[in-house]
Amino acid sequence: MATSTFVPTLPDDVVLSIMGHLSPHEISCLRLVSKHVYDLSFERSVWVSVYKNSINSLFLPKGPMPCQTALELERILLHATKFEWNWYSATPYPCARRAISNSGIIYHSVLMEGPYLILGGTASFKIYNLGNPSGWSRPIVDYTETSGSTLSTFVQYETSEDTSHGAGSFFLAVRKQGVAQARSVVLWQIMPSGEFPLCMLADLPQPRGAKLDIRLGQDHLLIVSHQISHSNVSVSVNVLYAIHTKRMYTIVANSDAQDRLGNRPFVQYVFTPSFLLAISTTPGGTKTFFEAYKLPSDLDSPSNSGILVRTHSGLLEANFKEPYLVEQRQYPSHSKPGLETSITFAAVSHQPRGGLRLFRVILVPYGATEFISYPDYEMDHPSVPFNLTVTAFGTGTARGISMTDTMFQNEHLNCVATYDIRLNDGSAPAADVIVRSLELGDTNTPMVHDFAFDGLRGRVALLLDDGNVEVLDFV
Repeated sequence: MATSTFVPTLPDDVVLSIMGHLSPHEISCLRLVSKHVYDLSFERSVWVSVYKNSINSLFLPKGPMPCQTALELERILLHATKFEWNWYSATPYPCARRAISNSGIIYHSVLMEGPYLILGGTASFKIYNLGNPSGWSRPIVDYTETSGSTLSTFVQYETSEDTSHGAGSFFLAVRKQGVAQARSVVLWQIMPSGEFPLCMLADLPQPRGAKLDIRLGQDHLLIVSHQISHSNVSVSVNVLYAIHTKRMYTIVANSDAQDRLGNRPFVQYVFTPSFLLAISTTPGGTKTFFEAYKLPSDLDSPSNSGILVRTHSGLLEANFKEPYLVEQRQYPSHSKPGLETSITFAAVSHQPRGGLRLFRVILVPYGATEFISYPDYEMDHPSVPFNLTVTAFGTGTARGISMTDTMFQNEHLNCVATYDIRLNDGSAPAADVIVRSLELGDTNTPMVHDFAFDGLRGRVALLLDDGNVEVLDFV
């Protein structure tokens, strides 16, 4: 920055304008010019401009928010910059590698979009605050089921928008199997900074012997109960529980998926901010059937509760697995009165050689559905991806990671695939996707059988075959 010596002679408004078009690293260098420039660099307007100008070059969360201070915005930008320097280097490396010892078997782990790590076992779950130096050895929540029931922690979702001060809360849904085939779903609220961080919100009994599948959205819990009737026919009952209003909604089932795809389609459910989507596929099939249900609002009157009716449906000539939400947008419809909802997904593709598939579902007013498919983004060596995890940033960008069938071979031991996704508005190509391989260990590292990923903080938690957990920080 050869002209930096002239900056102190400029009017303050000009200096502030210049800073708003610099990178976080360049501002750090400019602070050395003079005490006055140093003071100006902490103006919030500077970091608001830098944040807005960096959206297209850095992977940033949605913002800037009115509640965020200049220091908070600066920290987010510097963190994202340092992460990208490492992530896009020839050989990304963990800046810190720490272990969490565990005596029991862990079946599920989640890294919240914050410093919290959740580990779930057969009869217990633990929550660690990785942002606290002492939190690595002592969980803030250590819950053990004492009734003899077994637990299955499934999906977690952070619900608070104000997490910058560690005051956010999130929900944890747990499947519980008791004696005599008793079944229930327990909903917990986790408040890490509260005096009592664990609070049970609901214990929802389910039919005995039923096979349960649950999904947790931002404000709703979906419970899918599978049973075998007396005539030996599989019966599925779908119920939506609104967390804040405690209302129950029965989802009206349709036979369209089975009629379009054949017998026994596999249904995957995905929450978006406005809809619940049922995505039906068949093993080895070439088509996918979509059904959309408008989520109820907390402002709905009690008389509106009871039934959740399908609003949209459509058939896509493609097949995939493990869909994840990348972005939802709403805008005025070009063809009909009202708003169109555009929902973009990332999913695992196994054809022809394995990789990532992007597709967009457009929900047009009055029930019409349109689809936009993207070309597959293949991996650099033939392999089959699975266990996809995606962190969506809310700005048309997302980072994902998946295991591959080659990661158990010596030449690719503990090697995962990473996906960086950036959607482009009205320009070609419609999306930029970078697919790469990442080594998470070497021949001395125990085999990785599962992992959790936080693409915002640059953190990976590895569940190792020896029962322990290893946390890798890439920034």
